[in-house]
Amino acid sequence: MKIFLFLIAASAWGQQIESRAVMLKGTSLPGSCTVGERFFKTDASAGSNLYGCTTTNNWTVMSGGTGTGLCVNPLGAAKTSSTVLTLNGSCSSGAPAVVAVGTTGYQFTNSYTLTISGTSDSGNVYICLTTAGALVAKHNENFTLTPSSGITVATGQTSCGSDFTLHVPTVASNVWDTLTAAMDYRPQLYFKPSPTAGANVTVTPGNIDTIASSGGSGGGGMLSWSLGNINLNTGTWYTWPGSSFINSDTYAVPIPSNCTAANLRVYVPNSVNAGGNIVVTLRNVTGAADTSMTTTIAAGSSAGVYSDTSNTPSLTGGSRYILRVDNNSTAVLNGNWGFALACN
Repeated sequence: MKIFLFLIAASAWGQQIESRAVMLKGTSLPGSCTVGERFFKTDASAGSNLYGCTTTNNWTVMSGGTGTGLCVNPLGAAKTSSTVLTLNGSCSSGAPAVVAVGTTGYQFTNSYTLTISGTSDSGNVYICLTTAGALVAKHNENFTLTPSSGITVATGQTSCGSDFTLHVPTVASNVWDTLTAAMDYRPQLYFKPSPTAGANVTVTPGNIDTIASSGGSGGGGMLSWSLGNINLNTGTWYTWPGSSFINSDTYAVPIPSNCTAANLRVYVPNSVNAGGNIVVTLRNVTGAADTSMTTTIAAGSSAGVYSDTSNTPSLTGGSRYILRVDNNSTAVLNGNWGFALACN
């Protein structure tokens, strides 16, 4: 069903019709538009699905009109034209995006734009939030990225570094690619405790803390890590200290020396969907084979700790390992995950 919106301006003398604007809908913004036209983007979330043509051939995201008085997509990103990316477009001074960094809160009341021009190039743009609550877009490409007020650009950068990653949109020949869920890194930002190093324990801080134990004089070791408020989507995913759930085992890390793995522990934050189980397996990426260490969380299982305390595979120093997580259920499982295993 098509949706039409007619805007009629009547003069006090003669009821003259000045204009008529048509609201169209679809999943892709038209490449051209005239001022006053509107477009309903059917695959966008509420609050960032209504666009208006503010200048010729330029779309600007408008409020979704939910009537809640809330910013429904804080620091969200939207492709508003082929060369313009808009951030925080669903928020305003009356409904700001509120972000806490540590114990300090920051408000973002405006929309922010990043406009591509200049030498044609392709690559990633890293949209980051600093610990001081500032927005910065980083890239290492040849095109020119012009920011609006409220956001800065840093060149020669290939990641957000120590800053928090909000989005990683891609560009092809000076045109913003269509945004996908994989480009949105906001779900990986969460509140977490600050662990403290101690005897035989080292802490590598980051968005995801890595805690390692040297095992003391016994020569053993332990790895444990947590993923805060992270979605486990259906399918096969991988995780290791310093990473969230990722869809490739290329991020596997080498272990420093030969050891024997033992006592795999997995904390599952919510009940598993009845449609299928979840299987966690230690994988040898260098050898392209799963180890014997694995635990299965049956369909319908409740939240809790699940273990493999029986299998003790021998791991080879210098080889790369990672945990493979197969979500065979039919639903996303969200929450604060925890993983631990020993290697002696």
